Amino acid sequence: MMSEAAWRRLLDQIRDGRVVPVIGPELLVYDTSGKQSLQARVAERLLALYNQTLPPEGLTEFRELNDAVVRLRQARDDNGLIVRNLQDLYADVHGVLRELTGARDSVLPTALDQLARIADFRLFVTLTPDTLLASALKRRCAVNEIVHSPDLSSSESRDLPADWRDRPNEVQLLYLFGKVSSTPVYALTEEDVLEYAHSMIAGRGHVLPRFFGELQELNLMLLGCNFPDWLSRLFLRLTN
Repeated sequence: MMSEAAWRRLLDQIRDGRVVPVIGPELLVYDTSGKQSLQARVAERLLALYNQTLPPEGLTEFRELNDAVVRLRQARDDNGLIVRNLQDLYADVHGVLRELTGARDSVLPTALDQLARIADFRLFVTLTPDTLLASALKRRCAVNEIVHSPDLSSSESRDLPADWRDRPNEVQLLYLFGKVSSTPVYALTEEDVLEYAHSMIAGRGHVLPRFFGELQELNLMLLGCNFPDWLSRLFLRLTN
């Protein structure tokens, strides 16, 4: 539990623009129990697309989508594997996310909406490929969406603008593990995340030196991140 002095120091750093929120899947929940997470909804819809049911033990909390994709990769019917082209899963997840987040009655997770209202945050990083954070931010200002993906073409890859500090009415949002698309240019599983992290360490693909340089200089505030131990260590290595 943070002391009053620690809270005061944190708030001062936020006001000075020295803190970058890093958003993970645990922030994308629709009630306080965490049982209505976006990941869980997408995973259930994805399994239903292939006529697969949830396992009796359920899916791992906040890693539901990874579990669902792993199950689908292994599932078979009388004609062999149910998913014959793994790239189809990326397009399917894209379609499910568009359906869930684009519906007229869709709502933003409360915590995400509240975070997006804090005007002192100028840089954001999301570890999930969905566009919920962008939607929340666009309610108050312009959003420059920057996508990191080793598989993006050079024409699609953009770094943090050199003059981003001179754009007071715009926030910069980095999709660290790619942004959802009908093609496999985003991390869908933990295996994908490992590949993305390796590409950043190895300097492969479009590394975005300006944005990563800012992350190394500023303080990161991890919110709703449920890294496995190996990924926590790797993430700290990446940002230092």
